[in-house]
Amino acid sequence: MTAGEQVKDSAKKKSPPIFLSIIFILAACALWPYRFVASPESSIHVVDEIGRSMTGIRIVRQWNASGDQRGEEEASTDAAGTAYFRKKMASVSLLKRVTAPLLKYLPAICAPGEEIYGYSEFHIYRPAGYELRFNENLWQKIDEVYQNTNGVCIRDPALAQKYHHENEIQFYISTMKDSFDYTLKLYRTQK
Repeated sequence: MTAGEQVKDSAKKKSPPIFLSIIFILAACALWPYRFVASPESSIHVVDEIGRSMTGIRIVRQWNASGDQRGEEEASTDAAGTAYFRKKMASVSLLKRVTAPLLKYLPAICAPGEEIYGYSEFHIYRPAGYELRFNENLWQKIDEVYQNTNGVCIRDPALAQKYHHENEIQFYISTMKDSFDYTLKLYRTQK
């Protein structure tokens, strides 16, 4: 066997282990988890029309992330009128993160709900005798939702009353940040 034939023979013997190593590395990278904020650390402060903190207001946060990652937790406003919620993280494989956006080009039956996102919704149960009001300079009504310039969306309270949620204020944010602080002002109902 000549020296050239030995090199070719040697290369043939080393190729499968290198090929398998590359496949293994690619598979490991594809399954590596990508972590993201499913729901940010949040504090919701509830005050009345003159800025006094309202204690004991029940607030429920529901969060939803890619796939079946979701949760719900409840808190009440403390003596300072604030309810706190910890940050919730979710994860998805790098492979899914890369391929999920491409699935939107397939028929819906093949790829329902494969988005990668974090979404938080808050349900605030206001006490009787209080209502929510919107300043037209700060809020824009789009269909059933009021939206401000900070990306906070509040469902029209009249719609909530229509579905027998008289005391419930529903607002939501699409999350891609680590913390969220919001002050909600309630007004005494005018008679």
